[in-house]
Amino acid sequence: MIKLLESKQYFLPNLSNLVVDEKLLDIFDIDNLDIEVILYQSGYLTIDEMIQSGRSGVKYRLRFPNLEVRQSFNDYVIDYLYSGRDTYRLMRQDEMYEALNSVDLERFRDVLQTVFASIPYNNYVRSGKQFDEGFY
Repeated sequence: MIKLLESKQYFLPNLSNLVVDEKLLDIFDIDNLDIEVILYQSGYLTIDEMIQSGRSGVKYRLRFPNLEVRQSFNDYVIDYLYSGRDTYRLMRQDEMYEALNSVDLERFRDVLQTVFASIPYNNYVRSGKQFDEGFY
């Protein structure tokens, strides 16, 4: 799921007030699923409200079912972004979690910039070897 979010460059804050159409209940093509459908079918999102829309039929407002599911989803995203477990990374994970939990996108951006700034300069400037593992 995280790889799908990443490959489609899904903007995670959109999950906070998500409205979808009837495709949520109608799509069963595993090769062509929308992220919202996967999150709904896996239980990360639930229907909060059914909205009657004149021209386009029924729409659904989705939300996280409870705080525990929201926290689990945030942890999943943060764990994906940080695969290591040293003290520095744990501190950054906590900062990212707090920023996501409070929907503070500026703080989240600042933490990400700090993480990228901590990458050693030699990892991506190694005598012209752009395809070296350290570069990535």
